[in-house]
Amino acid sequence: LTRLELYSCIKYIDNKTLSLILRKEDKKLLSLSVQPKELDWLINTVLQNLAKSYSKFATFLNPIEGKLINALKLLSLMKITTEQDAVVLKTLNDILKSSYHNLAFYDAISEYVVLRYNTQSETLSTDSIKTLIYTILDKLISRNLGWYEVIAIVNRGLANIFSVAKKLGVNIEDDSKVDKLLHEISSYPNTDKARAAETILYDLYRISTEKNRD
Repeated sequence: LTRLELYSCIKYIDNKTLSLILRKEDKKLLSLSVQPKELDWLINTVLQNLAKSYSKFATFLNPIEGKLINALKLLSLMKITTEQDAVVLKTLNDILKSSYHNLAFYDAISEYVVLRYNTQSETLSTDSIKTLIYTILDKLISRNLGWYEVIAIVNRGLANIFSVAKKLGVNIEDDSKVDKLLHEISSYPNTDKARAAETILYDLYRISTEKNRD
């Protein structure tokens, strides 16, 4: 893909249409090829600019969301190094900390992580995945999240991200953070507590150390 083609995909095509375009006739996803210079531009210029613009809009109707999701979709189908993956995930982590997000944003993170694992697990940044999970826990503990984020994390759950983390050997070792999360969830209504036990707490249990499991 050329720089112009990448730019056009990100700016002018909606998320659903781009997803259809990037699938073969047998519905398998394409593998995208770009020159190193274009890939560097996409990660270090385009993604960073989109992240800054996205973070300025602390609203549920974020006008940059679709473009950011398109950029992630393209990156998930490209061959990138562990270092480049770490930059992408750090950018996502910084965005996650900065404002409120819709379900679509969490879906985009999950899709990026899963597609990267399925195609290039050897270059997926394990430390960055762990940091991302800690940020998700921090958002719940601090209540620094919107209603749609509660739906994404607690009601629907982020099982795909945690499944990849488990396969990569990620372990959650911060017992004080786990205790704070349990305390926060204990304040939920009974129905929400029950749902949290099935989603975020179960997923966290799967990648916790023996000490935290007890």
